[in-house]
Amino acid sequence: MLGTIGNAPRTICCGPGEFQTDIGILKNTNIGERYRVQFRGEIFNLFNYAQFYQPDGNVTDGGDFGRVKRARDPRLVQFALKFYF
Repeated sequence: MLGTIGNAPRTICCGPGEFQTDIGILKNTNIGERYRVQFRGEIFNLFNYAQFYQPDGNVTDGGDFGRVKRARDPRLVQFALKFYF
């Protein structure tokens, strides 16, 4: 009925949660007294869990309403070498 409170749960259109573990490791090496080199390795989403975006909440999309259509980046690894002077 119009104007009455329904029985749908509060979280009916909420998407999946997000869990991501990142790690970074670095090593500093002195070259003489003035110079230094830093090697850095970083891993994002270490355990490679699937990270999904929120479901489509637009009711005018027809069959796509409520579907999760995209995912976030998978595991990413990057290395860097920095020279300090």
